[in-house]
Amino acid sequence: MTKAKKNKNPAILIIGLLLMFILGRFIPTWGSVTRIGVQGICIFIGLVLLAASGYPYLAISTFAILAIQLSGAFTIADMIAASLGGTMIFQLIVIYGLCRALLDCGAGDVIARWLITRKFAKGKPFAFTFMLMIASVFAGAFIGLGGLVFYYSVLDSIRKELGYDENSSWMKFNVFGVYAEAMVGMSMLPFKGLPLLIFSPLKQALGEVGITTNDLLFMGIIALLGVIIAVVYYFIMVLFKVDLDRLKNLDITKMDGMDHVKMNRQQVFVTIVFAISLIYTILILFIKKGTPFGDAFNGITQAGWFSICLAIMCLVKIDGKPAANPFTVLKDGVDWNVIYAMIGFTQAGAVLTMDDAGIKTWLQDVLSGIFVNSGFPVFLLLVVLISWILTNFLSNTAVGVIMASL
Repeated sequence: MTKAKKNKNPAILIIGLLLMFILGRFIPTWGSVTRIGVQGICIFIGLVLLAASGYPYLAISTFAILAIQLSGAFTIADMIAASLGGTMIFQLIVIYGLCRALLDCGAGDVIARWLITRKFAKGKPFAFTFMLMIASVFAGAFIGLGGLVFYYSVLDSIRKELGYDENSSWMKFNVFGVYAEAMVGMSMLPFKGLPLLIFSPLKQALGEVGITTNDLLFMGIIALLGVIIAVVYYFIMVLFKVDLDRLKNLDITKMDGMDHVKMNRQQVFVTIVFAISLIYTILILFIKKGTPFGDAFNGITQAGWFSICLAIMCLVKIDGKPAANPFTVLKDGVDWNVIYAMIGFTQAGAVLTMDDAGIKTWLQDVLSGIFVNSGFPVFLLLVVLISWILTNFLSNTAVGVIMASL
């Protein structure tokens, strides 16, 4: 999958703006698609074009919101209320803060190093490779891209320790494996970053047809996927005759930073509170609704629970300092570019799905013949195929946001 080229050709910008503001007013309508529907399609295409060309989401999402206002679909006040006034954006901001607190105190790094220094893995190629892959899943989930940098440096140190060549099959296979497992980890938490950006519109759409999703089950499935990949990947290396025998002589605890891996008090506290922030989804399954306490607890919502946990981190002092710095945890942690992407694409997608646009009716008429006898599996396969094709031309983030919005 290739990333989008950062093409800042002014002609692309002009074409994108023409699509958003001008062309939708002149392209003829068709079928049940109304003038608002045509403008909505042009706005969405213009937004996708500019996103794929590397223009900042803050700028292009602002243009898209203005174009939607001028089309008459929604007012800017309506769009602000629907996005910034909802729990989805608030939840994203708070979880950014929680993850930043975990990153700032170094807890995620310590846990990742702890996983690969377990005694039971010493001198056992399978056990060590398995723990390295599992640690990569954890690093991807809680450290993000920084986890990839850390584990590449760990792999390079192990390579030098064991005398593997830089271009050896062991190094190549493990770099790919660590990267793949970190990507699995980065998709494990459905309430932060890109997963939240993709799954929130999907969960909302499923909720409208009476289908509820379970975040805990989702995380469990992704974690199980990481375990399966770790096991399978080891045997793939065996199949391709990768030299693993040298791992029998590896004592990773003798490497720099790998001896006596232990959390300090701040790291322990932040980790515990972070873990507590994740259990709201579990607790609401066992707390009975219809009772005063049950209704009050369910009313907290996941976003509110996250905020409470972050507030506790900022209030409690460890060794004279707050466990999480209240002045920097959000300032340094929040990725506003992602938030603007969420706002822009969700509002553009909302225009495409509104009844006045007529696009849903037209698509139902066109696609009913394809899916009427095939059902959901064929639809899912088509979505996966389209996403796979698009990732060869657009960035993964852009594809995820586009498909979720549709």
